[in-house]
Amino acid sequence: IPTQFTTENPSLRPTNPKTIANTSTDSPTANSQLATPAPNKPFDNPTLRPTFQKPTIAKPILPTFFPTASDLLTEAPTSPKVPTNIDDQSPSDGNSLLICSTDNDCASNSCGYDSFSPDASRVCCESNYFSIYILSSDVWSTTGSKPFCRDRPVGTLCGVTDEICASSACVDGLCADFKTSVGNLCAIDNDCVSDKCGYDAFSTDASRVCCKKNHFSIYTFSSDGWLTTGSK
Repeated sequence: IPTQFTTENPSLRPTNPKTIANTSTDSPTANSQLATPAPNKPFDNPTLRPTFQKPTIAKPILPTFFPTASDLLTEAPTSPKVPTNIDDQSPSDGNSLLICSTDNDCASNSCGYDSFSPDASRVCCESNYFSIYILSSDVWSTTGSKPFCRDRPVGTLCGVTDEICASSACVDGLCADFKTSVGNLCAIDNDCVSDKCGYDAFSTDASRVCCKKNHFSIYTFSSDGWLTTGSK
């Protein structure tokens, strides 16, 4: 095989492969070298580099004390101690009066029983007191004159004495707003506005009511069907 071309046609002469690679527009290497610009030089000054801080998230504050069932229990309130020394007591509220022994203990200079009862306490009266003569046979401890406060509220034990009540109306043994009106049931004369309490008919089944004007008495016998023998 001949190693040299005999033809002189320039177009048939072999070309340098290296030259073809450098001049070929179809070569990827050549295109990348011509089309890609040189990369920028990185910014190497560390003091001017931007910094990024990670945001902080507030943590919830958890309680350090967790109550138990025993911690939630509270003691029941105790009843206030009733003072016996007049210097240790608070002012009266109108219904709960100060305990006393003598008139000199009170600003009103009046120490009397707060109700008509053997179990009543002696207290400083809001205004003044009056005296009632009491018999030991009526379950009181002693016989004699005893002081009782006036102007006591509705519901106070008053016996048959209107002066104890602020309303001046002692009805059925208790202070009331008003006396019993005519025609309504009663027990004694003092219950009625007319001050007269009598039977509304001559009958063993009759009821005692407040009379319109007055009453009169009839002596009856238990043998006639009445509960008791005596004047009615």
